[in-house]
Amino acid sequence: MTAKDGNGISGARVPPRGDKKSEQTQRMKEHLCKSTIWCLDKYGYSATSIGKITERAQVSRGALTHHYSCKEDLIVDVINHIADQRAAVPWLHSESVEEVGGQSPTDEFEQNLNWSWRQYDTAEGRALIEVILASRTDMALNRRLQSKMKVWDDKGRQLILGLQNFPKGQEEQVLRLWDIARIFYRGLMVHQCFEADRERGNRALSDLMAMLAGEMANVQKEEE
Repeated sequence: MTAKDGNGISGARVPPRGDKKSEQTQRMKEHLCKSTIWCLDKYGYSATSIGKITERAQVSRGALTHHYSCKEDLIVDVINHIADQRAAVPWLHSESVEEVGGQSPTDEFEQNLNWSWRQYDTAEGRALIEVILASRTDMALNRRLQSKMKVWDDKGRQLILGLQNFPKGQEEQVLRLWDIARIFYRGLMVHQCFEADRERGNRALSDLMAMLAGEMANVQKEEE
């Protein structure tokens, strides 16, 4: 079961019934994480202060520090929250199995690329980029995120292998194409901050997807 709150961020998991105190704690942490995501998206990492987060969440500073002793602890939990939400979102599309099954692997690949970009171009995706950029110079944050990001990326790669149809023995080639897309997505999120014409970025995205789909077609041909 999922919910949507005033932050406009959906996908929050409603905890199963159990210990009331634990349930309240989980709900408060999710509320703080979603408020932090909203602030990261609106203000950026450096300007997302404890004060702005508590103002957005409409809670006291004490209520926040009861769960998170510092901003860094909260940010790490935000990354976990985003990862959990990404894992909970149904991959691909709403079409039936029969419709998806009728696609060629190349068409399926391009559709998956489009779907994955739409997950980046969200409040959660932009918040993630803010944290990644901050961790470039904040080494304490970097150390705490490194292992989490690696686990997240590895899980994503395994998910892709389970979703994408491709010739047996071509796993590395398929993952290489997905890695190119993932790296481009993150770069495009930053580039859009300096690009007045958003359509220019969209055209570059479309061109990249077409090129990667062409490479996927070549992978298919190698098997034939």
